[in-house]
Formats: sequence, structure tokens, C-alpha cells
Amino acid sequence: MTVITTSTANFASELESALRENSFGLKDYQVIRESQLQSIATVVLLEGNAVTVSLSPHGFQVGSLIGYLLCISSRSIKLGLE
Repeated sequence: MTVITTSTANFASELESALRENSFGLKDYQVIRESQLQSIATVVLLEGNAVTVSLSPHGFQVGSLIGYLLCISSRSIKLGLE
């Protein structure tokens, strides 16, 4: 069993590498958030749809950009950041 530690995991570079390898199917992508445990990118598909792709110790996850923005917005409201 392989244990991923924050000192050896570099999620931003792994995510960037995966997106670069699949760039033939993408219009654009940009890593928008990086931490030791997760990296998140916005991705625009060839059809024009925007999604988020994240990489964490749990693997890759794909979600809608609107869902991500709503999640961040609700966290801001709960923390009183607005």
C-alpha cells in the first residue's frame, strides 16, 4: 500500500500534467487553487462547457463550475466574509 504524504504529493503539478496530456480535448484550463492536499482547475471543454477538475488524495473529481462557485459562496456567507 502506498501512503501519500504532503511532503511527497504535489497535486498542482500532477493536475497540470494531466490537463496538459489531455489538452487536445480542451479549449482552456487554469489551476485556480492549490494546497498541500488538493488542487483545483477550471476547464473549458471543446463544446464550451466549463467544469472544475480537482485532484486530492481521493483522486480526480469533476464538477460543474457553478456548483463550485455556489460552494465557495456558501462558505463565505457562513464565515461572514461577504
